[in-house]
Amino acid sequence: MKRMLLLLLLFAAKTLCAQQPYKFFPLFLDKGLSDARVNAIAQDHLGFMWFASANGLNRYDGYSIKTYYADVKNNGLSTNHTTALFSDSKGDFWVGTANGLVRYNFAKEKFERFGEKEAINTAFVNCITEDSSGNIYAGTNEGLFWWNRNKKEWKNMSAQLGKAERLVTIRGLLFFDKKTLFATTEGKGFYKIDISKPAYRTIDYHTKFRDTCCLFTIGMQKMDDSTMLIGTLSLGLSKFNVNRDQYIPTEGPLTLNDSILFNTTYQVIKDHSGRFWAASYYFRLAEYFPATNTAIPIPQEPFNPYGFSGNAATTLFEDRQHNIWIGTPKQGVFRFNPSQNGVRFYSSTPVNKEGLQPGNVMSLARLGNSLLMVGSDVGPNFYNKAQNRFINYRGIAKEFGNLPLEQVQCGIMDREGMVWMGTNRLGLMRYDTLKKTFRTFGRLTPRDTLKDDGINHILEMEADSIMLIGWNRINTFNKKTFKHHSFRNDSLPLYKLKEVADVCYDQTRQFIWIATINGQLYQYYPANKKLLDRSALMTAGLSSAIINNIDVDGQNRLWLASSIGAVCIQEGQPPKFYTFSQSPGASKEIKNVVANGDDLWITNSRVLARLNSHTGKLFYLGEKDGFNNVQLFANSLMVSAWNTVLIGSSRGFYEIDAQIKEPSNGSSPAFLTQFKVYDRPLETGEAISTIQQLKLGYDQNFFSFDISAFDYSQGTDIEYAYKLEGFDNDWQYIGRNRSGSYTNIPGGHYKLLLKARNSNGEWNENGQSVKIFVAKPFWLTTWFRILTVLLLTAVIYLFYRTRVNHIKKEARLHSDYAIRLNDLENSALRTQMSPHFIFNSLNTINSFINRNDPARANQYISKFSKLIRLILDHSRQKKITLAEELEVLELYVQLERIRFDNKFDYNVDIDENISTDSTEIPPLIIQPFAENAILHGLLPLAEGGVLRVAIHKTAASILCIIEDNGIGRKQAGLNKPDYTAHRKSHGIDITLKRIELFNKEHSFEGRVAITDKLNPDGSPAGTKIEIPIALEESF
Repeated sequence: MKRMLLLLLLFAAKTLCAQQPYKFFPLFLDKGLSDARVNAIAQDHLGFMWFASANGLNRYDGYSIKTYYADVKNNGLSTNHTTALFSDSKGDFWVGTANGLVRYNFAKEKFERFGEKEAINTAFVNCITEDSSGNIYAGTNEGLFWWNRNKKEWKNMSAQLGKAERLVTIRGLLFFDKKTLFATTEGKGFYKIDISKPAYRTIDYHTKFRDTCCLFTIGMQKMDDSTMLIGTLSLGLSKFNVNRDQYIPTEGPLTLNDSILFNTTYQVIKDHSGRFWAASYYFRLAEYFPATNTAIPIPQEPFNPYGFSGNAATTLFEDRQHNIWIGTPKQGVFRFNPSQNGVRFYSSTPVNKEGLQPGNVMSLARLGNSLLMVGSDVGPNFYNKAQNRFINYRGIAKEFGNLPLEQVQCGIMDREGMVWMGTNRLGLMRYDTLKKTFRTFGRLTPRDTLKDDGINHILEMEADSIMLIGWNRINTFNKKTFKHHSFRNDSLPLYKLKEVADVCYDQTRQFIWIATINGQLYQYYPANKKLLDRSALMTAGLSSAIINNIDVDGQNRLWLASSIGAVCIQEGQPPKFYTFSQSPGASKEIKNVVANGDDLWITNSRVLARLNSHTGKLFYLGEKDGFNNVQLFANSLMVSAWNTVLIGSSRGFYEIDAQIKEPSNGSSPAFLTQFKVYDRPLETGEAISTIQQLKLGYDQNFFSFDISAFDYSQGTDIEYAYKLEGFDNDWQYIGRNRSGSYTNIPGGHYKLLLKARNSNGEWNENGQSVKIFVAKPFWLTTWFRILTVLLLTAVIYLFYRTRVNHIKKEARLHSDYAIRLNDLENSALRTQMSPHFIFNSLNTINSFINRNDPARANQYISKFSKLIRLILDHSRQKKITLAEELEVLELYVQLERIRFDNKFDYNVDIDENISTDSTEIPPLIIQPFAENAILHGLLPLAEGGVLRVAIHKTAASILCIIEDNGIGRKQAGLNKPDYTAHRKSHGIDITLKRIELFNKEHSFEGRVAITDKLNPDGSPAGTKIEIPIALEESF
C-alpha cells in the first residue's frame, strides 16, 4: 500500500510541471480564527467572508476576524459547532449547525431561530441551497427540509416523498435545473428529486469497480447540461452523466485506490473561468482537467511561505474577486487566486537537496540560456531551468584557494563559459561549469593580492579582462594571467576614480558608463583607455542626488537609480524623474533600475514596480503577488535569459513574468464594517455596510469607524481615505490604516465619504456615503431658545417691577444721601485748608510788616485772600473746570514758596490735547497731594527740591501726576509728629474717597497709585502719585 501511495505522489509531482505558480495565503489561529477545523466557507452579500468551524463561527473583513460563539440569549447561536453556510439570492445569510439552522440579522448582528416546534431547529445541518424562487433547502441528518419563502413555513420533503427513514444524512444538494434537485447521502442512496411534483428516483451506480446503490457521496458540481462531478468517500472524484446515469471514474490520484481506505473528495467547485477544483482529504487541493478526465493535485510546500502547506482540504469557495478559499480539517484556511500567476517564488528549503539551500539571496546572474547563478550569504547556487533543480555549494568565510566562498554579491559568465563571482570582503571567485571546480582570488593570494575584495559589481571587457568594483574602487583583472590593475599599481585615470557606485556597458557605442556615489558621470573607452568626464549631464536638479545603480536601455538612454528617484538621462534633453507614489511622505530613493524593452523595473529594497518609459505609469507588485513583509535585495534585480524579471529576498527569489498584467477590475469601493459611539457599537436598523444615513444624539458626537474594500486579492496593499463633508476641508488620508474617528462634532448635517486606492494608485471614490445628523444640545435648539426668551422676559419684568419699587425706596433716601455727601464735600474742603497753613500765612504777613516790607506783605495778602475766596467758592460746587483747579494749585504753591524763601522749584505740564476750560473734575483734588509733597517731602531737603505736576489725556480719563524728589514717605513718616500724621491721613483719605465716588459715578475703574522712587543705590528719590480721573467734558 505504501508503494502505491508513493507512486501516486510521484505521478502528482511529475504532472505538477504543467501547474501554474500559485501563491497561497494562510489564515490561522494567529489571525483570530477561532478553530483550525473549518467545515464551510461563504461570502455574504456585503462582502464579509464567513468560516464555519468546529468551535465558533468566524466573520472576516480582510483585516480582522469577529467570532460568534454559542449564546442563545444574546446572539441566538445555540452551539459552537457550525457546519454549513449559504448566502441566498435575496441577501439572507444562513448558518447550519449541529443543532439547527439559523438566519443572520445584519442590522442587529444576531442570529434568528425559527419556531420552537420546527424540526429544523434541532437538526444537524450539512448543506444548504435554494431554488429559482428563493425557497431554501437544508440537507440534514434528519432528512431534507425546505422553507417556503412566501408562506414562511418549513416542511420535511423526505416525509413528503415517503422516504423519511431513507432520505437522511444528506451531505450534498445540487439544483441541476429549475426543478431537478440531486441529493447525496452517507450510504443512503443518490437521489434525483423533481421538486415540482414532488417525486424522486434513486440512482444506482454501475462502474468498473462495483455496482452499488449505497455509495457514500458528498459534494457535486455541474459541468454542463448532461454531466456533473461527484465527490465520494472512497472512490475519490467521478463524472456522472445525468441522462444515461453513467458513472465514470476520473484518472489520476483522485480515484479508487486499494492502498487508501477512504480516498475522499469532499467538494468540487467550478470557478468563474470554467476551471474545476476539488477538495481532497489525501491529495489536498486538486485541479480537474475535463479534456483528459484527470485531476492533478497542488503540491504540498511547507517551507515555501507562499506554498500550500495543508495536509487535506474539506471545503472550497470562490469569492467576488475570484479568490479561491480552501478550508482544511486541521490547518485553518488558505486563499489563492488562479488568475494571479505572473509571479513565481523559489523558496529555500532545508530538506530538498535539489531545492535552493537556505540563505539570503543577495545576487542573481544569467549564465547562458537556461542556467542561473543564485548568490546568497551562505554560498553560490546554480539553478537549471530546464531540469528545474538547484546545485548548491556551501561557502566558507575564508579565502582558501579552491573552495567556494560565502557572501556572494555579484556574478557573470564570460565568453569562455567561466563564472566569475564577487563576494563581500572575501574577494573574487571563479567557477568552472564543466569541471565543477572553484578558484578564489583575494588579499591572501600569493604574488598578486587583490585587496579591494568587497566586490559588488563585475563587468566583462574586451580581450581577457573583467572590470571589478571593490570597495567602490575600479580594478581590472586578467582572466588568463590572474593579474590585476588598480590605483595601487597603475596611474591610469580610470583607477583614480573614487566612490564608484556602478558601471554598465553601452553595447551600441562601445563604451562603459561609470557613475560615482556623489553624482559624477564618466564614459570609458576600453579600446584606447580614454576617460571622459560627462558630469555636465547631471543638471542642477541632480546636484544633490546619490547614485546607487545605473543601466542603459535599448534607446541608449542612461537610467540612474538614485536618492531622488529613477532618472532618465538622454543627451540633448532635460532629465526625467520618476518616483514611487504609493503614499504621502514615502521615501523617493530607488536602489536599483533594470531596463527591459520599453519598461523599466525599479526597486527600493521593499517595493518592486514596473515603469512604462513612454507613459510614465507605474505598476506595483504587492501582497497579491507575494511581496508582503519581505526584504528584497536590490542589487540582485535582473532580467533572465527567458525574459523574466528576477529579484532576491530573505527567503528565496522571485521570478516575475515581464508582461505581467495589471488587475483589470481597478480599485474596489470602500464600505463601513463597524461604527462605534464612545467605543461602543452603534445599533442601527440595517447593516452598517449598507446604511445611508445615521441620526446621532447631541451626546453621541464622539464616534469612530472601520473601513474595508472587501478586496481579498489586494489585501494590505489597499489604502484608504475618508472625509466628513461639513466638517473636514480636505480628505483624511490614513494609508493602510483602516480606522477613522471624530470627536466633539457640533450639531448639524454631515456626509461621511469613503474611498480606497489599490497598489497602483487608482482611487475608487464610489464607496459608501452616509448622511450623518448630529442633534444639537437642547439648550441650542429653537424651542429652547424661545422658551428661554419667554422666561427671560418674565424675569426682566419681575426685575423691572422690583427695580421700580426699589427706586421709589431709594428716592426717599436720596435726600439724606445728598446731605451726607454735601457734608463730606464740605468736610473735605475744610480739611484741605489746614489751620496751621492759615496761622503760618498770617505769621508770614506779620513778618513782612515787621520788616517794613509792605509790597511783599500786600502781594502775599492778595494771593492769600484770593486762595481763600476760591476755596470757599468751590466748596459750594460739585465740579469745577481743570483750569480752576490749576489756579488754586498755582496760588497755593506760590504762597508756600514765599513762606519758605523759594526753597523748592515747581513746574506744571499740561497735555496740549486737554481743554482745561471744558474738562471738569471734583474741586481740590490735586492741592492736598501737592501740599503733602511740599511739607513732608521737599522741605526736609537742604536744597534742590522740585515739585512736578503733569496732566495727560487718555481715551476715557485724564491722568494727574504729582511728583517730587524729596526724602520719600518712609523718612517723612519718621520725621513728622503724630498730630501732623493724623491730619494728613484724614485729609488724604477723604480726597481718595471723593475720587473713588467720582470715578464710580462715571463708570470708570481707575484708582490712585502711589510709587516710592529710588536711586540706583536704593536710597529714596521722592514720591510719585498718579491720579486717574474719569474724563468729563462740558461744551
